[in-house]
Amino acid sequence: MGGFVLRRLRAHRLLVAAALLTILLTAAAVSTLAAFSPAVATAGVQRAFQVTDRSRTPLLMTESTDRSGLAAARAAATATAHSAFPQLPVTLGQLAVSDSYGLPLRHGQTTQDADLTVLADLDRSRVRLVSGAWPTAARAGAAVDVAVPTAAVARLGGVGTVLDLTDRYTGHPQLLRVVGVYLARNTTDPYWRLDPLAGHGLQPGSNGTNTVYGPLLVPTGDFDGGAVPQQSVAFEATADFGRVAVGQLDALSKATAAAVAASSGSGGTSPLQTTSQLPQLISEVQSGLLVARAALLVVSLQLLLLAAMTLLLAARLLAEERESENALLRARGAAPRRIVLLAATEGLVLAVPAALCAPLLSGPLLRLVDLSSPMRRAGLDLTALPLGSVWWAAGLAALVGALLVTAPTLARYRSFTEGRLLAARRTRRGALPGVLRGGADLALLALALLGYLQLRQYGDSPTGSGVITASASGVAGIDPVLVAAPTLALAAGAVLTLRVLPLLSRLGERLATRGRGLPAALTGWQLARRPQRGAGPVLSLALATAIGVLALGQNSSWLQSQNDQAAFQTGADLRVTGELAPGFGQGGELAGQPGVSAALPVQRETLAMANGKIAELLALDATGETGRFPLRADQITGPKGANATDLLRSLPDPAVPVGRRGVQLPGRPQTLTLTLRLGARSGSPQTTPGPGPDPVSVDLTDRTGVVWNFSIGYAPEDGVAHSYTLDLAGAAGSGAPAYPLTLSGLSFSMRWDLDGPTNAPLTGPGSTVSSGPPPDQGRTVTASVLSVGTDAGAVPFPSGLVWRSQVDWGLSGLYDPSPWCSQGTIRTAAPTGAVPVQATVAGGVCWGTVTEQLGATPSAQVSLTPTPPAGTGAPLAAVVDQQFLTATQSRIGSVVTLPADLPGLRIRVVGVVSSLPGTGSAAEQGLGGSGGYGASDSTDDAGAVLVDLPSYDHRYLDSGPNGSVSADPQPTEWWLASAPGASARVAAGLRARPDTGQVFVRDEVVAAELGDPLGSGPQAALFGTLALSIVLSAIGFGVDAAGATRRRAGEFALLSALGLRRRALARATAVELALPVALGVGVGLLLGELLTRLIVPLLVLTPAATRPTPPVQVSVPGGSLLLLTAGIAAVPLLVAVLAGLRGGDPARRLRGSEES
Repeated sequence: MGGFVLRRLRAHRLLVAAALLTILLTAAAVSTLAAFSPAVATAGVQRAFQVTDRSRTPLLMTESTDRSGLAAARAAATATAHSAFPQLPVTLGQLAVSDSYGLPLRHGQTTQDADLTVLADLDRSRVRLVSGAWPTAARAGAAVDVAVPTAAVARLGGVGTVLDLTDRYTGHPQLLRVVGVYLARNTTDPYWRLDPLAGHGLQPGSNGTNTVYGPLLVPTGDFDGGAVPQQSVAFEATADFGRVAVGQLDALSKATAAAVAASSGSGGTSPLQTTSQLPQLISEVQSGLLVARAALLVVSLQLLLLAAMTLLLAARLLAEERESENALLRARGAAPRRIVLLAATEGLVLAVPAALCAPLLSGPLLRLVDLSSPMRRAGLDLTALPLGSVWWAAGLAALVGALLVTAPTLARYRSFTEGRLLAARRTRRGALPGVLRGGADLALLALALLGYLQLRQYGDSPTGSGVITASASGVAGIDPVLVAAPTLALAAGAVLTLRVLPLLSRLGERLATRGRGLPAALTGWQLARRPQRGAGPVLSLALATAIGVLALGQNSSWLQSQNDQAAFQTGADLRVTGELAPGFGQGGELAGQPGVSAALPVQRETLAMANGKIAELLALDATGETGRFPLRADQITGPKGANATDLLRSLPDPAVPVGRRGVQLPGRPQTLTLTLRLGARSGSPQTTPGPGPDPVSVDLTDRTGVVWNFSIGYAPEDGVAHSYTLDLAGAAGSGAPAYPLTLSGLSFSMRWDLDGPTNAPLTGPGSTVSSGPPPDQGRTVTASVLSVGTDAGAVPFPSGLVWRSQVDWGLSGLYDPSPWCSQGTIRTAAPTGAVPVQATVAGGVCWGTVTEQLGATPSAQVSLTPTPPAGTGAPLAAVVDQQFLTATQSRIGSVVTLPADLPGLRIRVVGVVSSLPGTGSAAEQGLGGSGGYGASDSTDDAGAVLVDLPSYDHRYLDSGPNGSVSADPQPTEWWLASAPGASARVAAGLRARPDTGQVFVRDEVVAAELGDPLGSGPQAALFGTLALSIVLSAIGFGVDAAGATRRRAGEFALLSALGLRRRALARATAVELALPVALGVGVGLLLGELLTRLIVPLLVLTPAATRPTPPVQVSVPGGSLLLLTAGIAAVPLLVAVLAGLRGGDPARRLRGSEES
């Protein structure tokens, strides 16, 4: 039987070779995917643990203990680390930390708000010595040697400085000597999580917290010898995750969570305070793995569909070619079972070499995949193959291929009666295939439609999980129906074209018969006579083209989505948060960095809405951001037809001439000098003024519109002119102000008069003064600004500049003006003779029992500001997102009062967007940047509001002094625009500065996503599918064209004998074969474009298995589409031309037909 099978195979070499090649390619592709998928998963896990999220993997443990408890603490930390990372090599880092020490007080500081520092035995391998020498062991009675961080040199002093500090807990003095200056080598190293200052050397104080410098580096021996008292010890346990398999993640997460739960901070028995972000990281990685597997499954199913279609086409042609042979066998007594067995044996003969060779091809195919652009970006190593899964996958694919080769013969001989055989022949001659007449295509269409609707339902859900669904227990998994939905849609769309073929054939015949040429009429007649002859090639080409278009569209849309998401998260080319330099010096310093074209301040606030939800306020320089704001037009829902530029231009208040904004300081001044005079006239005889002198401060507005408030000293009410100098360069620290600067306000505190028999001054928090009934009024104070100057000379006041004065008669929240204090009056400021600015205030009097709180004496806050133009009291223009609109039940034009830092802030909604760039969890948790703003729970999220920062700042100035507002709004971050291609250079320069916080770069965010194997792996598989679809479509069409040409050889010989020219026959054959090519490619393009628009937005997910923000914008590159069309159509068209040119001896062919 074996020889007979081989002779049957040799008789149809072309069809057999096509089937063998298809099975081999399919088996090789399946085995490659079997090796590729686990390689991608492992690479994704290793990249997360060792590169991108390495700082989130350690176990951090702290214990408050002196040096005597160090050994026990270290033993407990070691045991906890091994329980958290079972069976993994663990490295334990240690950091001993001293008590807090108060630094020498600066001018105006109290012991409560003193700057602080700590001493620690930092690992010297993690730092770099910038100057001086390393500290040596302390000697008895001598100062302790320390090394200070570069960020603290300006405050603590450089090498040689001696510091006399005081222990904040014990009060004991500590003498230190600075012998060196150090800089952290890499602040992203997990080691620096042990340091509360994260290796930056400085933590600016805010909201009542102290500014902290350090830690000051000391030798470990200083703690051992007692020269430095230890207050606590911190441990960092890091594991070697180089060999962690995907299957170990669950156990590792549970072990780490159990170790954290056992700590004292979680109510456990361990004395250690233990924290770890590893369980959360593992959850995120597992989510990314699920998304990657789902994407690979979608690609694999499409590839298998095309391979099965191509193999069935070759098998059907082979069965048709053998129909006469099988009929002869039946006539000689062969049973149908025997014929099916022969076909099955032939299929196995083809499958065995394919199964043996496919795994050998997996290695070269993986290396080809490794050369693709996504894999080069990810740096994925595909050299190690899981041989077991590769061989199993190849064998299974080859076996399925053998079954598909047998399927057409099995369909023809599935019964023992000749009637079945004859019926099958009649079916083949019908206008429609049997499956279509049975309605199988409509059933397939219904199934595909159902799958798409399900996919859309899950994709449009609030979580937007697409093909990822959750079980009843909440465990996420891949839904097989949703994964198969794109493939079902492809199959349904391609099969439906078969119903159009008879109609197109009849139409072609009518058009052809109208002509006078025989070739055209012959082509039309042939297509109409056998409409289903071209069904196979049309179906194969349509599927291949549609799969190619879908692959191109998905890859292009995914790439575009990564760029859109990065732009949404960063908001600009670069985003800088947590700057350690003084805020006043950040704008000029950042704008002056090489490669930076613009530096824009951004301020964030959390808004606690009345409905209990949390919103976010984003204030930025709308004028400077115009043309740069990464807001797509499709994200704007109102007003209709507006774009990002229109919305930003609607935010700023009406422009105010420079001369009405204040006194502009020319050039780049280093100092500001003001000459002030405060004179007082006594009120009632029984009152005495509160303790003075009065503190004075100025407001400076920089180029970006941000207002900065500086205290310049204290003014006595003696009627004598006093000069005050503000060191602008010192206020900017190591940076530079954003010149030019404008003097936009001045304010002073006028102490309340105290009435009563004692008239004793308030001595401190909690002290009281009892007094009698209030007099008519307190004293009258006249404040005059006599001159303004800089280090470059006097600065004239602009002509026509009108100032106004405002007063807040009490510190809101601390004192109530009534019944304890009576309010006074104020006269509007006006120029008087040679005095540019003057204000007269009739003060109030405090009586009864006046209690001093928080170290403050009751006082009135008086401010002098340029008179704002008319209309500036209108609500602040704002752009809001749809979520805020829904939460506040507002619409465009609505006025909403926000619970912002500025009380009573009203906004007017001028625009609505789906989502605001730079806000929400994607911009905060996704970058780990400006955390703490907005809602952490999506159910509490009330959206975001965008306003113009300079206009918001002007509201502070125009509102006058307000005791409930601690300071003018200050930038919490900076958005930088860089010159083309300069982002990396700018980021490197910023990170090299010791006072730079976190720097997020849009290009780096994109590169990180493109370099993630879990994202790039499925994209590389798309390229493989694209290439294989071109090859399989060429195989399918070539086989059909060869069979058609062979079947038509007798007809062509007869026509040639009747005198039809060879060229006319070639043209007729080429046209007849080219029409299915055009039809198949055209249908595939339309189907692929349609499915790309419908399905791709539902397939592209973030690593967290959610829809990306902003939503995916489908993109199909035109150039690539043309190349794809040319690649798919090239071989079939070439085959059509060559088939037309194929000739032979007509006489021999006719004689052969007569003899047969």
